[in-house]
Amino acid sequence: MKILLTFTTLIIFISPILSQDKTVISPEISADMSATSLMQRNTAQFDTLAVEKAYQHTIRLNKQRLIGLGIATVFGAAAYYFHLQAENSYQNYLVSGDYAEMNRLYDQTTRYDQLVGLSFLGTELGMLLVFVSFRND
Repeated sequence: MKILLTFTTLIIFISPILSQDKTVISPEISADMSATSLMQRNTAQFDTLAVEKAYQHTIRLNKQRLIGLGIATVFGAAAYYFHLQAENSYQNYLVSGDYAEMNRLYDQTTRYDQLVGLSFLGTELGMLLVFVSFRND
């Protein structure tokens, strides 16, 4: 009963849209006709690509995009390398028992973390160059 009520409500709301081409939709639609098949039957009137031609746009690789992609790639690889070094240094810090060694490893870990942050900024700068290069196309 609940499904029938939902289906009937759906038909009541869809019927004005579907009947724009003077197709009469009665509330006693057979069970094999679903709302999606009714929408597929009348989708040509809602297809905007049938009315207007699609704009063909090609993406060119100019010098600014290539430089931006190169910067983003190099700094991204550096960020990954420094991240691995920081993780390795921190794991050694956790198992070290000597206070002088722990201080050295902690300082090394913080230095690598700062380098990771700077490398991510360089990656963002490279992506910014790529995004800005689309402004004049």
